[in-house]
This record gives sequence, C-alpha cells and structure tokens, in this order.
Amino acid sequence: MKKILASVLFVWLLVLTAYVVYDKTSDKVVYIDLIKVHDDFELTKTLSEEYDVIKKQQQNIMDSLVTKKHFEDEAENMQYLRSQNNQFLTNMEKISATYNNQIWKRINQYVGEYGKKNKLDFVFGIKGEGNVMYSNEAYDLTNEMVQYINSRYEGKL
Repeated sequence: MKKILASVLFVWLLVLTAYVVYDKTSDKVVYIDLIKVHDDFELTKTLSEEYDVIKKQQQNIMDSLVTKKHFEDEAENMQYLRSQNNQFLTNMEKISATYNNQIWKRINQYVGEYGKKNKLDFVFGIKGEGNVMYSNEAYDLTNEMVQYINSRYEGKL
C-alpha cells in the first residue's frame, strides 16, 4: 500500500513539476492590428468629431476673412490671408498631434493593463508595415482588445 501511495505521489509531483515548467517556459504571445484598434477605439471617434467641429469653425473664420478683409493693396490682402491660412493649418496640425498623442497614450495604457490582467508575455502591434510578416490568426486578439479598451474607456471595467 505504501508503495502504491508513494508511486501515486511521485507521479502527481512529476505531473505538477512538468506543468509548472511548461507554464513558465511557454510564452503567451499575441498580436493586435494597431490600425483597427486605433480606428475602432471610441476615443478616436470622439476626438475625430471634435476635430471636425474645430476645423469647420476655423474654416468659417477663414471664409469670413476672405469675404470681409480687403486692403487697398491686393498684395497686402493676399499676404494677410496667406498668413492667416498658415496659422490655421499650424493650429489644426497641433490639435491633430495632441489628439493622436492622447489616443495612443490611452491605447498603450489599456493594452498594458490587458496584458497584465491576462498574464500575457508579449503583445505585438502590427500596422501593415512589415514588422510582423506573418502570424497565425489564432494569436490575433485585435477584436478582444478593441472590446476591452472601449469598455475600459467607457468605465465599464
């Protein structure tokens, strides 16, 4: 009886050791399509709408300047309009850069949280630029990641 118990215990310890070793050595590697994650993120949609409103407001201001502002000297008029248009474009670029930084900061934060929560070793981001040339779709967590970051953003998690 002692031999059977010792044998069962030995086999059980062997299986447990194998499981622990396998679990520690098997990487949990996944990838996400960053373009899809970015485009499907609710914050991206919200900030894009805000950007469009600001752009329209700025464009209305530019249009009113074109119709209202007339200097006697046509060259002075064109120079003024050109400088206002350059300022408009610069402002819109700054707003776009600020919004993109906010979006990517939040995406990176949520991906990191998701990785820790799900005990992932690596989350690769692909953008169609050749960084990851091939991956088995079984490792694609893009849709799950989009659901997670949107739920997190909306305060559901």
